[in-house]
Amino acid sequence: GMPVKELSARLKMSYMGVKDLCLDLEKKGLLKTWRRAGVAGRPELEYRLTRKAQDAFPQPDNGALLAVLAAARRLHGPDMPAKLLLVYFQEKVVAYRKRLRGDSPLERAKWLARLRDREGHYAIFQHEETAVVIEHHQPLLDVFQGYPEMGRMEEQMFSQLLGCAVRRTEQLLEGCYECRFELALSS
Repeated sequence: GMPVKELSARLKMSYMGVKDLCLDLEKKGLLKTWRRAGVAGRPELEYRLTRKAQDAFPQPDNGALLAVLAAARRLHGPDMPAKLLLVYFQEKVVAYRKRLRGDSPLERAKWLARLRDREGHYAIFQHEETAVVIEHHQPLLDVFQGYPEMGRMEEQMFSQLLGCAVRRTEQLLEGCYECRFELALSS
């Protein structure tokens, strides 16, 4: 999620313009208000997308992909979908490597978050107590749900690209999707 101040800077809009927009979207069930504890003082309000808002993001035709994976299972056995998905992630690694910048895992994580954000994952990089890429949308969510091994493959993809161990966790909080890729950096 993001507080209004960050949203207004990112959208290049006034604070009150963004606040009004967020309140309107919350009434429509597209945003949810959360409180983020700060170092000192009152918790900061932030807005997060709800499950209902997921339809507003770029969505490939996952029905066709799911049908192809099901056909591959019927024609070539139960392991074929996983093999096809592995090839998909291997090709994603090659494509990301061509566009990824940075000498350190932290620099590459910032770039990867930007690339994923442009692909519709609503991704951000945070480095407070830990370094983490947080995504609030998964364009292939129904495919991930049908083929849970994709989560492990995506985690391995992040590890390969960043050059460090990565721990992937995924959750749906009150309808809000969040996937975290926490970097295991040696001190």
